[in-house]
Amino acid sequence: MASSVEISLNVVKCLGAFYIIYYCVGSLAFVNLISLMLTYFVLPFVLVTFIRHALWDYILTVTTIHVAVSSLVMLEFPLNWNWWASLGIASLFCICIGESLLLSINAKSLYLT
Repeated sequence: MASSVEISLNVVKCLGAFYIIYYCVGSLAFVNLISLMLTYFVLPFVLVTFIRHALWDYILTVTTIHVAVSSLVMLEFPLNWNWWASLGIASLFCICIGESLLLSINAKSLYLT
């Protein structure tokens, strides 16, 4: 069981990774939807380098914090259903990729031992 300090540090690392990827991809892809999807596609490949379990929890936490930050920046809560649909699909996609990666990593380590 991880301590609350370790979990907090992992959340900070996940947020840092998310926003670095988000702004790097955003500078290359000027369409918001493409930038969002590419960010959530690349994110699990980066997160599995330091998160070895419950990746879905960290992805949902990062997404929730991103919604809060977006609301604070825009000074209003996002009500556009297109934004929510694309964010939900991207998050689900990211969770599926991330958990699949963790499953294959853990299966390889079990096979090797």
